[in-house]
Amino acid sequence: MLFRIEAAIASTVGFASHQNAVPLLRELKIVGQGDGQAEDLRLALRADPPFVAEKTWKLDRLAAGDELTINDRDVALNATMLAGLTESMRGSITLTLSDRHGAEFAALVRPVELLAHSE
Repeated sequence: MLFRIEAAIASTVGFASHQNAVPLLRELKIVGQGDGQAEDLRLALRADPPFVAEKTWKLDRLAAGDELTINDRDVALNATMLAGLTESMRGSITLTLSDRHGAEFAALVRPVELLAHSE
């Protein structure tokens, strides 16, 4: 069974994003491809550097042809880190879909520009 992660992620994030509650994840969807199904899945979000708190979504079951839209896209930005940036830097968001045993089914990595506090 193959899966694809589709996500609309903000390309720039700064302390102002936190203050104005600008969403980091605008869309998040898992698409089942191939045939068969998978159960007891985990979708994990991680950031490097950790400018956002890690988050994990639990998914009961996905089958071929399924399109699961994740509506809970609220993730917590690390205000302390973002407020302390004196110059912009590159970061990334990684989304990984795996089963409870850790077998990875899909991954998506997107770059994010982290803005200095004054930007």
